[in-house]
Amino acid sequence: MAVVLEHVHDDGNIAAVMRSAEAFGFGRLHLVPAPESPQGRAAGRRAGRASARVTQGADKWLEVDSWPDIGSCLTALRGEGYAIWVTALGPRRAELSAAAGRAGAPLPAVAIVLGGERDGVSASALALADLSVQLPMRGLAQSFNVSVAAALAMQELSRHRPPRYGRRHRRVLTAAYYARSVPGAEAILRQRAQHGAGGEAL
Repeated sequence: MAVVLEHVHDDGNIAAVMRSAEAFGFGRLHLVPAPESPQGRAAGRRAGRASARVTQGADKWLEVDSWPDIGSCLTALRGEGYAIWVTALGPRRAELSAAAGRAGAPLPAVAIVLGGERDGVSASALALADLSVQLPMRGLAQSFNVSVAAALAMQELSRHRPPRYGRRHRRVLTAAYYARSVPGAEAILRQRAQHGAGGEAL
């Protein structure tokens, strides 16, 4: 499972999605920054640092990739075998829970795309989607905060495809966590590699 955030402006929202993604076992987060936002992988790390109280270190467990545009992101994910599900409001959108149930068990690999706070997902994202889904809302406002919408979507998808981390996968994630957490980790790993011990941790 993967999460894609398109043009989400607020670092606090990105950080909250990171924490929920890790909690529900979504190990990959893809960011398509708004045109005026900082580009590159640093965008996600910056959000994690800026809102460390929100992420509680969850950002260090995630693989975060940043893309110049939604087209290149979704094309790459489809090439990896992901179905692209885009969240959007509308009378002809399927409810996420119903769509996940119809997809069968276990649910195929899904990349769930959520749009920015102001405009939602782009027309380009909708055009590239395999399925357009919405979360049920019974109130009049017809709007969730993007971090809340992401958490609800991930919870629903994880019910139909529980994450299964194997022993090696867990060790790789733990190694990556320490590499991102320990000051001078790159120098330590370089020194271990020079002494022929670089692979022991895995």
